[in-house]
Amino acid sequence: MNDFKIKKTFFIGLSVFPLIDFFAPYKIPYLSIGVYLFLWLMFWSRETEYYLLLIAFVVVNVLSVLFNIALNGFNKEQMYYILVMLTFSMLAFGVCSEKKIYIDMLYKMVLLYFCINTCIYFYRFIQYRDFSRVRGGMSIYGGNSAHFIYLAMLFLLKQYMDKKWNRYFLILGVCVVNAVMFVSKGAIIITFIWILTDIIHYKESKILSKKNIMIGIMMVLLIIIVCSYKTDFLSYLINRFIGWKNLYQISGSIMGERGLIFEFSIQYMRENPIYLFFGIGPTNYRLINPWSYSNPHNLFLDVLMNTGILGCLLFLGMIIKTFCNVQHKFYYVLCIAYATLEGVALFFIDGASCIVTGYAFMFIAVTFIYSQNYKFNNF
Repeated sequence: MNDFKIKKTFFIGLSVFPLIDFFAPYKIPYLSIGVYLFLWLMFWSRETEYYLLLIAFVVVNVLSVLFNIALNGFNKEQMYYILVMLTFSMLAFGVCSEKKIYIDMLYKMVLLYFCINTCIYFYRFIQYRDFSRVRGGMSIYGGNSAHFIYLAMLFLLKQYMDKKWNRYFLILGVCVVNAVMFVSKGAIIITFIWILTDIIHYKESKILSKKNIMIGIMMVLLIIIVCSYKTDFLSYLINRFIGWKNLYQISGSIMGERGLIFEFSIQYMRENPIYLFFGIGPTNYRLINPWSYSNPHNLFLDVLMNTGILGCLLFLGMIIKTFCNVQHKFYYVLCIAYATLEGVALFFIDGASCIVTGYAFMFIAVTFIYSQNYKFNNF
């Protein structure tokens, strides 16, 4: 078997990883860690000068864990987090030169992950028949992070799709369906802006083909029928958008509850300057906030809280370097804006979200790696 066939065989196996993770999460973390390590050793790229920021960020994460273990004692979840992060970063490093096959693998992983989430969603809906309970992290585990993964996959396909528009539009449909199912204001708004931008650049995006227009009309009609038939869903959707005024009155912050989380996080760092350099340590945020939230619901604040100023600066450097090098800058900004405003659980591990954390980290790492190797003119 030649080198190409070996790689393709591994990638086909890895594409079903969401299924493995779903049936054996957390307690037996990452059964295929040996496969990942083998891939990393086989296909390691020697062009490490491209990845120094990413390598430094990984090292800071490890140092943050060690610092907090020395300060507060051993934390089993942090060990799981390090394993998850190293696994996905090794995968990103190891196959960075195999762009086409790797994106094909990610595409299959994302579709399988979406199918698993959708099945859980309908199972929970049948079980509870309460939209607020179904969407509240009980069905689509790591809902905000899941939508970020779909957006990131959409961006990778737009950037490197090689004219495979059918895949791009399928993932765009996944984003629409997920935004409506999850009833997320941020997901609906960002996805709408994404589609609107595609329409504006219709000659490049090919979005206004007859097939896409017909599918779009059918999706809109289906959503209207569901909303009119399920009046409780329609009222819940409307309340999600007009509820900002009530959130402001209740919380006293224009950002609602997210504003309170933001204020608490900043105040905590001020009162505990010992954590300023290496942070409170990954997975620890839910232990310190009064609401037991898994993350601060803001990507950069999440990085600052968990890894400190050094980690935040390295992460910001990765984002800026990626932005400077990618072709479709506005779409990349939409991905980061969603992650920043809605929050991505980049440093959270529990029985359901190992893969969410790993995917979110991997997509950030992959877009950074590819942007350093492939230069484009802006659109």
